[in-house]
Amino acid sequence: MSILSSIEKPQDRPVIATITGDAGLGKTSLAATFPKPIFIRAEDGLQAIPHKNRPDALPLLTSVDQLWEQLTALVKEEHDYQTLVIDSVTQLDTLFSNHIVDTDPKKPKSIAQALGGYGAGFQALSSYHGRVRKAAGLLNERKNMHIVFRSEEHTSELQSRETISYA
Repeated sequence: MSILSSIEKPQDRPVIATITGDAGLGKTSLAATFPKPIFIRAEDGLQAIPHKNRPDALPLLTSVDQLWEQLTALVKEEHDYQTLVIDSVTQLDTLFSNHIVDTDPKKPKSIAQALGGYGAGFQALSSYHGRVRKAAGLLNERKNMHIVFRSEEHTSELQSRETISYA
């Protein structure tokens, strides 16, 4: 029997997507149009959406522990939400970095120095993001939820070395 005889159309499943762009483009408003959304808020960006259209949202995060509590509740408890929006992964990165630096007993000045340096702080940061992605995968698979990660894109102009004047 040929491997080609096993070809079939993939089953539909909820999407996992990232919406990114400059501030003020409507990323949060777009995410709010997904079916029955619930927002995990690392920043408070829902004010731009008119109150009557504003989606449900968990309390604004002030700690990493709150994030794990919110994700765990969504994974383990019964609810009728069909979309999880994480608003924003950019701010989650800041929350994670601050947590790693603040909880390091050696009191480093930056994530680069955290946990003894040599990339350990960045590795811990990556691990935190990995936990979020794992929870999102569980919600997608077990709860049949769409997952939308919202991210800020920060752009800046780079100058060519030829145009920089040195005094």
